[in-house]
Parts: sequence; structure tokens; C-alpha cells
Amino acid sequence: MRLMNKNCWHAALAATMLCGLAMPVMAETYTPVTVSTAGITVSDDIDVTGTALSGGDTLYALDISAAASGGTVTLPSKVTDDFTSQWNKDGAETYSVVPGMSVATGYTGNLNISDGSEVSLTANGTNVSGSTLLVSNGTEDTKIQLGKNVNLSYVYTDNINAANYLNASALSNRGRSIAAGEGLTVSAESTAASENNLAGVFSYNGGNFAAG
Repeated sequence: MRLMNKNCWHAALAATMLCGLAMPVMAETYTPVTVSTAGITVSDDIDVTGTALSGGDTLYALDISAAASGGTVTLPSKVTDDFTSQWNKDGAETYSVVPGMSVATGYTGNLNISDGSEVSLTANGTNVSGSTLLVSNGTEDTKIQLGKNVNLSYVYTDNINAANYLNASALSNRGRSIAAGEGLTVSAESTAASENNLAGVFSYNGGNFAAG
């Protein structure tokens, strides 16, 4: 499958849906990708820019949906996001407004992020929440493997305006099992925010994280 759309994505545009067993994405894409069938390999770069409008949809570059359960999703590629949040504080406190790569609630299966992969998120706006790699509620049947020399980075920048509320991380793990190989790099940085909750790794609700 060759994805030819090279326009920057905004919330009104539909996401690309991947289906079919072990089918790779054969071209670079500038639109968000949703994996909805088990056994997918996302083989090329994803580079998405967008704005989360106030009261509108949340943003992501790559979403592993519950429909992809039962197999292994493999990511040997580079995922880059540049997102702006226009949400109010109440919304940003309730939802992850601008995650980069999301593993959805209800997904049961394996996710392998291959050696040397890079996942990065740059975010700005007044009220911002989200993680470079967001791993939602899972079960003991969900296993996520980060290969050697994987790089997860989060940057908040005030090139529009400084945040009133920032709740973000490079890796957020809610109740799943994550193992990382040698050479994992996790970074999170921000400019000033009135309420700043920024972490490199945030693991909670029984989430397990082992590195090295």
C-alpha cells in the first residue's frame, strides 16, 4: 500500500486505516495511521503535524487499536509529531489531548518497537496533555518490547504561548508490561508552565517497566 497524501494533517481529515495480515506500509505518510488488524508491520516513517481544536478530537500519529489484538504489531520506523493544543484546562486534565503514539485501551497482544527506532513529540499550546508513547489500560496478556537504542523524546515549546497547564511524559504506562533493551534514551523537556507535570517515564495502575 503506497500512501501518497503529503499534506499536513488536521483533525478534520480522516486517519489511514491499516488492515490485512502482516501488511507493511510501503511509503512515508504525513497522515495519522490507525492499526486495526493483528500482525501489522508499520515499516516506514510517519510525520504528522496538527492542531487539536478546542472541544474537538484528540490527536495522534500512530494508534494501535483494540481491533488489532491477538498478534504482534511491529514498528521498525520513525514516528514524528508536532502538535498544538487549543483545549481548555478542564479538557486537558481529563483527556490525553496530543499523544504521539497511542496503544489503546482494550488492546491485548504484543507491540515490538525495533532496534534504533525513534518516536518524538513536540507540543505547544496553552493547555497541553499527552505522551510521546501513551500505553493505556492493559492486561497481563499485553507485552510491549522496546528494542536496543530506542529513543523516546518529548519537547514542550512556547513558540506560540507558554502553557497554563502541562501534563506530559515521554512514556506513560498504565497497567501494562514494558521491557526495554540496552541503550534506551528517554528525554522530556519544557519551557515555563504555570502548572507543570512533566516526567520522562510515568508508570502507574500496576504498570511494569524493566530496562536493560
